[in-house]
Amino acid sequence: MNQTIKLDTRKRDGAYGEERIAPLRRGERNNALLTVKVCANGQPYDLAGKTASLVATTAAGKLVGPCPMEVAEAGIARIMLPAALYSAVGSFSGYVEIREGETLVDTTDRFGGKVIECADLDSEQAAEFTPLLGELQNAVADEAKRVEAEKARAQAETERVKAEEERGKAEEKRAQDSKTRLEELAQAKTNAETATGEANTARDEAKKAAKSATDAATSVDKSTAACNAATEAAKAALPLGLCIANGRICQRIKKEVTNG
Repeated sequence: MNQTIKLDTRKRDGAYGEERIAPLRRGERNNALLTVKVCANGQPYDLAGKTASLVATTAAGKLVGPCPMEVAEAGIARIMLPAALYSAVGSFSGYVEIREGETLVDTTDRFGGKVIECADLDSEQAAEFTPLLGELQNAVADEAKRVEAEKARAQAETERVKAEEERGKAEEKRAQDSKTRLEELAQAKTNAETATGEANTARDEAKKAAKSATDAATSVDKSTAACNAATEAAKAALPLGLCIANGRICQRIKKEVTNG
């Protein structure tokens, strides 16, 4: 039930013309939303930077509040009427107080209302309703157990899904590690093949160098043999050369003597 009333900070001297709300029944609660249009001399009250609270007195003279109100917009404050206001049968009254920080800056005119009696069950009615109440309590208890079982099942399912996610992550990591290992092995194979090719090339180059060295050594040996042969030939020809040379000298001397 929603009710709207208008309260001015200009207070009345008496109860004549005061705002009143619809009657409430004793024991009711959380069923009456009260909207108060707060005014100052008939104009909307500026509640910016301020707080509004409900203060009331029950039919038994008990003070209720201050109860904080929701300031919705300029001059508008709302509150769900507190259950304490329904506690005593009879007329009650209330007003809105306005504070800025801890300072009380204003109050409104009062409004009135009435709490009416709530019929109690007699013994016969109680006997009829007690089993029903027990059945209702049992049904509520069974439903609570079912809800708890559903919550436990949902929790178990959540844990299972979480475990599956963890297992999936582990499998994904293992696959990634395997892929990385295969890539490393492939790279190692490529490196080995490259190294083998370079070694084979180096071996071929070494063979070529060894052959060149062997050919050079053979050529040196041939040159040395030729030199040795030439030397021996020169040695053998030396006496003959000397003889020929001496003969020519003798012939020259003989010729000179003959001519002389």
